[in-house]
Amino acid sequence: TCRFAQRVACISNAVKVNEEVDPQRIIKRLKKEVQDLREELALLRGGDEEEMELTDETLKHLRLKVDEFLSDSSPEAELSVGPHMSKLRYCVGYLKTRYNEG
Repeated sequence: TCRFAQRVACISNAVKVNEEVDPQRIIKRLKKEVQDLREELALLRGGDEEEMELTDETLKHLRLKVDEFLSDSSPEAELSVGPHMSKLRYCVGYLKTRYNEG
């Protein structure tokens, strides 16, 4: 019985949580990551060399995206406007305006 007790003492259990991963969730996350990387690459390469003219409709859409970003309390919230420097400049300016409004 002493040998049995010694053998039992050598037994160790490794606890592991069985987590089911939804393939659709992984695909969605990877597609978003690819899109983000493409936008980042386009921005680093120069994105749109010529400044594009922003229409009133585009400006309204950008303001809406910034407002949604500011109202989202989630730490994972993102503001994605694509690789266009003119859109990025406008959004940063609008963010500054909203910040100064208080």
